[in-house]
Amino acid sequence: PSTEFSLEHPNYISVFHAASKDFKLPEDPTKPIIMVGPGTGVAPFVGFIEHRHTLLEEVRAEERGMQNRCEGFWRGLDVKVADETINPHAAGPMWLFFGCRHPDQDYLYKNELQRLEQEDAMKLTTAFSREQEHKVYVQHQMKKDGKNLAKWLLQDDAFFYVCGDGAKMARDVRTAVVDLLMEHKSIEKAEADKIVTKWSRTGKYMQDIWS
Repeated sequence: PSTEFSLEHPNYISVFHAASKDFKLPEDPTKPIIMVGPGTGVAPFVGFIEHRHTLLEEVRAEERGMQNRCEGFWRGLDVKVADETINPHAAGPMWLFFGCRHPDQDYLYKNELQRLEQEDAMKLTTAFSREQEHKVYVQHQMKKDGKNLAKWLLQDDAFFYVCGDGAKMARDVRTAVVDLLMEHKSIEKAEADKIVTKWSRTGKYMQDIWS
């Protein structure tokens, strides 16, 4: 078949849509989330981050609207009490691992991600595989910040999401998680692997991957 595109003689390709109904934010919006989405895998996470950031902005707007309504005097004393109707922790912390070849070539959603980071909507860790002589991928950055990542997963009970290439990236990311559990829980590989398998079954470790 011809590789040239023509309106008179169009070529057709087959596509299919596979819904991922379980790949969604936790029901509890205060739960921390870790997102690993190199390349086009970052797309759903932009929506995740924007959604939670909007929740926080609504809370901040409500706080500004209340102003000094919870301040006053009682028996001659200046009193200020917290407004219990406003939840300052309406959305949990978010950490995104994003990777691409070069920041000036294929950094998808660059402006949006940098803006969200500057607004403290999330913690952003990047991996640019071709920016230096040695290749750096998201799993390398995970290992580099393994202690903090292990705290999020083990102490803070964060949810873990992976989106993108299933041929290699997803396996490498899972291996990185197993490795950090081995290191920071001082357990054997078999036990660490069982933990990640359990997380996958219970929805703590979720993937939306393709190959």
